Amino acid sequence: MKYIKYILLILLCCISLSYSLDTTYTNVAIATDKDAVSTQDDLNVLVTLTHQEGWHSYWKNPGESGLATTIKWELPAGFQAGDINWPMPQAIQFGDLINFGFKDPVNLVIPIQINTSVKEGEHLLKGKINWLVCKESCIPESTSVSIPIKVGSTTQLSQQATKINKLIKNRNIGILAGSFQENTNQLIITLPKLATQITAITFFPEQLELVDYQVEPLIQYNDTSLLLTLKKVMTNKTKHKHLTGILAINNTDFYQVKAENQGGITINTLISILAFAFLGGLILNIMPCVFPILSLKVLSILAKSKQEKQVIKRQAVSYTLGVIVCFFVIVTVLVWLKYIGLQLGWGFQLQNPIFVYLMMLIMLGVGLNLNDRLPLPQWLESLPGMMSQVHNKATTSSYKDFFTGILAVIVATPCTAPFMATAIGFALTQTVGVMYLTFFALAIGFSFPFLAIAYIPWLQQLLPKPGQWMVTIKHILAIPLYLTVLWLIWVLSHQVGTLAWIIGGLSIAAIMAFTSLLRLNQTKLSYSVGVIIILMLAGLIGLLSQAKPSGNDVNRGAFQRLEEAVKQKKKVLVDVTASWCVSCKVNESVVLNRPDIKQFLADNNIDFIVLDWTNYDDDITAYLESFNRQGVPLYVYYDENGNTTLLPQILQKEDIYQLKEK
Repeated sequence: MKYIKYILLILLCCISLSYSLDTTYTNVAIATDKDAVSTQDDLNVLVTLTHQEGWHSYWKNPGESGLATTIKWELPAGFQAGDINWPMPQAIQFGDLINFGFKDPVNLVIPIQINTSVKEGEHLLKGKINWLVCKESCIPESTSVSIPIKVGSTTQLSQQATKINKLIKNRNIGILAGSFQENTNQLIITLPKLATQITAITFFPEQLELVDYQVEPLIQYNDTSLLLTLKKVMTNKTKHKHLTGILAINNTDFYQVKAENQGGITINTLISILAFAFLGGLILNIMPCVFPILSLKVLSILAKSKQEKQVIKRQAVSYTLGVIVCFFVIVTVLVWLKYIGLQLGWGFQLQNPIFVYLMMLIMLGVGLNLNDRLPLPQWLESLPGMMSQVHNKATTSSYKDFFTGILAVIVATPCTAPFMATAIGFALTQTVGVMYLTFFALAIGFSFPFLAIAYIPWLQQLLPKPGQWMVTIKHILAIPLYLTVLWLIWVLSHQVGTLAWIIGGLSIAAIMAFTSLLRLNQTKLSYSVGVIIILMLAGLIGLLSQAKPSGNDVNRGAFQRLEEAVKQKKKVLVDVTASWCVSCKVNESVVLNRPDIKQFLADNNIDFIVLDWTNYDDDITAYLESFNRQGVPLYVYYDENGNTTLLPQILQKEDIYQLKEK
């Protein structure tokens, strides 16, 4: 009988150290790190879920599906349960879904605080655990657990204390405190730069339904920071003040991320960005893609510079209004498309073959008009006058200038002049009000030269006198428009292949035949031919709409090359370009494609990687936005440590040679 008492006492002690029970697919065990605890101390409860092989349960953020494990406690008065101390989560592919959870035994540690008012003696800790366990199917499971704890004058550690303390210590990971920016479809997190060479990275956000886990994080460096760009779930419209989660580096190093929303911008920052936008718009006037249209405006001012001062002012204002309206329309469309889930950048309209084709027809028509081969229809020429009479205005040219401003902006958008790229990249990450204010400054900068000439008399004195030479200049200025037509067909060929040259050639031949009939005064025949040509052009547009764009396999291979080169600590120069970007082509001709530059890159072991944005590409758009850019060109240099340096948008050879020193 004496031995039986000792055996029962030993069994009771063992039971007090750990309790275990089974459900259908999971074994559940509960233990504490103390057998007895004083009122001056706290304790930790360990709940271990051991699933059957192949089954898993979920983290606090289960990912794209699943359900987090929860514990609902029923504690005696004076006992307070804290949040679960979770193990490091794993990314689990479940069909097409990406989930966060655990396949191995799951050790959940729960801190329990004890109030000094708790009386000494035996107390029972009870709780109900609910979890979802999944393999091919998902089964909700639950169980109730309880464990006694003795409160006394002293603390006595349990046999599980070492294990529990080790778990807590291992989960005491480093904290990366930073900030983040949140725009329509992205989270850009800025964190302290890590010394570790990153080969793989996973971010486990604690906020639910915030990040699109199907899109891999984009990693970039600058001199002091690590930039992590994540794609947002488009259904999540909530603006977050805080962002927390676990950052897994190379699947071995873990960090607790705590980032604060950068929030609103300072007045000084806003003024700087508006100044950049104004300068960017001003410089845009001298970019090669804008000149053909702006030359038309110069001719108009020259024609009236000596005798119609008020008309020039009205024209300048109308032109400016056209510029502002067009900038606002484009950015509104851009933001709306991003809002519904598309990532687009500045100049996105030229990624559409039909738009490129229509622009080609417009440029051809304007060029022929300058050569007096394609006069405007009489009803179109009289339209401004009729509208002016309705509004009781004494001008017939204001509406023409308004639409000239619109056309100038449409042609200008493929270019991102110096300063302009920074302003656009910043604007599209801000509130709607700041965004429109930035683009207003850009529009004013773009139209400023004409406003200055119209309202500053002494500038008009510098303009040459009008005369017959203007007719000659008008014919000469048609040449860059024809070159623009050929360029647009070339751009189209990069989008739909050799079909572009066939369509372009047919269109030019048909329109030239129509203009020849007009010059021969074959009015009735020209009208009939005109109808046929319009139907033909509509058919060609339909053909373009069915044409398959060239694939982006080259770009995908380029991203793989870039990733491998960074992993291998190679130096890389990335050129993000597009066939429709005139600035890009000038840089390539003057700098990047020069034999001496190619030799320099080879001699210094700098890999040269081209990302072509002629056609729409999600990956390239995300890459641009990671550098707060919305358009091309973009030149990024990676050193051996993966640090990035942005090169100027207007390249000089010296910019490349200086890479040797970086």
